[in-house]
Amino acid sequence: MNPFQTLGRFLTLASLLVCFALLIAKPIFGEEKLRGSRPAPDWDTYSDTWMATDALGRTVATHDEVGPPRPDR
Repeated sequence: MNPFQTLGRFLTLASLLVCFALLIAKPIFGEEKLRGSRPAPDWDTYSDTWMATDALGRTVATHDEVGPPRPDR
């Protein structure tokens, strides 16, 4: 067997073992919390008041401009 084939197989096997070890370590050790960290509070970001505008200054049509949904659309 060619020495390069042997090296290639070794590196492939080593890469698979490292990936497997990382996948196994994550659930075992989990994510560590920072000291003093608290979960972010839930609050209303008023996303229903956001207006979409692109780089050219065009905006998305609002309900007042287009009206209610049509049943055939």
